Amino acid sequence: MTEDQDLARVRAAYEGDNAERYAPRSLEVAAYGQPGAVGLAEAELLVVAMSGSVPDAAQAATWMLGGYSPDGATTLRDGTAVTGLRTFEPGPLGGAIACALIDDSDRELPVCAWADGSALGSLTDGTAALTLDELAARTRELRDRAEHRA
Repeated sequence: MTEDQDLARVRAAYEGDNAERYAPRSLEVAAYGQPGAVGLAEAELLVVAMSGSVPDAAQAATWMLGGYSPDGATTLRDGTAVTGLRTFEPGPLGGAIACALIDDSDRELPVCAWADGSALGSLTDGTAALTLDELAARTRELRDRAEHRA
């Protein structure tokens, strides 16, 4: 989809937040939706992916979702509520996958974050239709396609 101001803000936020920790070599932010959809508000899937040195994959994946707490509840840096934080099998590429629900004012959006030694990213279901298990499976598939394309 065409990038709008909201997507540009997402890109800038990821650059700023993660440059402090990982010195990213590249950053991609892409939104996918139905034909004619424009910008973040109409995105069905939002993908963020960075390459760079990631010393602790498990910590990076949970940090992208606000951190870890024993009851699975936390918040993002901007105060957005995050609930149901769980880790998932990362698949053959290794590293770590963590998924949670992010409060989006009137609904909760499923989001999964992944990380390994050289990359990290996230996949957000803008339709709020997928379960965390389904989104984790889609995240493994996306990683496999993206990382084997190179």
